[in-house]
Amino acid sequence: TLGLSKKAMTAKTHRTHKEVDPGTQSLIDRIADDSSLKAPPMPKRPNLKSGTTKSKLQALSRYIHAFEYNHTGKSYFKMSRDRGLKHVHFTAREIIREALPIQCVEAVFLAVHLTAELECLDLRVPLSFKS
Repeated sequence: TLGLSKKAMTAKTHRTHKEVDPGTQSLIDRIADDSSLKAPPMPKRPNLKSGTTKSKLQALSRYIHAFEYNHTGKSYFKMSRDRGLKHVHFTAREIIREALPIQCVEAVFLAVHLTAELECLDLRVPLSFKS
């Protein structure tokens, strides 16, 4: 099964995904029709209402780590680092909703989104990086 979850292989059904070639589509159809495959568990978002800053950040780190790593080399999400913070939050919400495997920059988008509500983090420094 190429090491990908059933949900990851059927990702093309989401509105942001591009169509795939017929060979890949055949694999996706076989996986989608296989009733013995279980959907991967959805990562559970941590409760951040109480605890120290350190414990909250550790919980968020574990949550982000619960998303599998995307080894395909192709992103399942539209990634545009130059479109502003609103796009980062939109993409992060989409990543959470879809629970597909992620790459490094998608983990950064999740971290920015998830830590935005933490009042104990009052300093944000914009960075740029290349993977």
